[in-house]
Amino acid sequence: MTPNLERLLSEDALSFPDLAQERNVTLPTVWRWVSAGLQGVRLESFRMGGKRLATRQAFLRFIAALNNLPLPDRAAIGRKKSVERAEKILARAGI
Repeated sequence: MTPNLERLLSEDALSFPDLAQERNVTLPTVWRWVSAGLQGVRLESFRMGGKRLATRQAFLRFIAALNNLPLPDRAAIGRKKSVERAEKILARAGI
């Protein structure tokens, strides 16, 4: 397995329709980002179970590359997700 695929599989997978809805773009736009790219940058994706998927993190890398921005800090993103999960658990417990 390639390092890129391993990274994608460890990230938050989204179907193309879900990504389009989450980012308020059309489904053909997501397909175009994957197949042709934009300004020489392609959105990373992978196939699983007959479906093509992208990840939230891949979308962030795509946007960062388009805007010549540094990549998001993966550790900070991981911490934020951990805090969000903990808050959900506490909320379910009524704390």
